[in-house]
Amino acid sequence: MILKWYDKFSDKILIVWPTAIYYKVKDMLSKAYQQPDEFFVSKNDLLERKNNVEEIELQELVSDPLNAVPDLPFGHLNKAWNIFLKKRRKDDVIWTFSANRTSEWGRKELRTGYVLVRSSSVWPYFLKTWQYIE
Repeated sequence: MILKWYDKFSDKILIVWPTAIYYKVKDMLSKAYQQPDEFFVSKNDLLERKNNVEEIELQELVSDPLNAVPDLPFGHLNKAWNIFLKKRRKDDVIWTFSANRTSEWGRKELRTGYVLVRSSSVWPYFLKTWQYIE
């Protein structure tokens, strides 16, 4: 039964499959060169101005009774927090932010964290949470 079907359509399959591969490769390459939508913090996402790094670090201190997370501000993210602080200039102001977005897949997501505001422009951010909203 299968051999009869193959004999009947084999010449058409031989003609069609290179075309299918061509269009699949073309589709893959076009997606590879597209720039993904990068996340950014807008001025509308800003919540509260923070004046003191020590206050932030005290508020974000992680205390894990099982000692799986280091007792540091932001726990395992402490190294990333320190890198974020190294980008800070003298006149920069730290703000908290909360950003609701829709991903390219159509999922609602919420991202929160801290951002540097420099000369009324929003600059680098530190992402504290990223969660999907149902």
